[in-house]
Amino acid sequence: MVEVFNATGQIGLARAATRMLRDQGIDVVYFGSDTANSLDSTQVIVRRGREDRAARVRRALGAGSVRAAPDSSRLVDVTVRLGRDFGRLVRDP
Repeated sequence: MVEVFNATGQIGLARAATRMLRDQGIDVVYFGSDTANSLDSTQVIVRRGREDRAARVRRALGAGSVRAAPDSSRLVDVTVRLGRDFGRLVRDP
């Protein structure tokens, strides 16, 4: 299970990423905005389980880097924080 957050000012990125991931058979359970700070580079964060799940998400998005930051309070395997690098890949979110 994956959650997707838009960490840019570009409207519609989380929805576009969710569509891309679901088209690849990846289960996205939540998407929304992350207004904490704006990111240049997309972060694909392993919360639970194996790192290969995050690598699959990164490949499906075509952007970002994978890192581990376990968080048992989150009920997802992977958190995606979209950055401007992903925004440049999407023409019409």
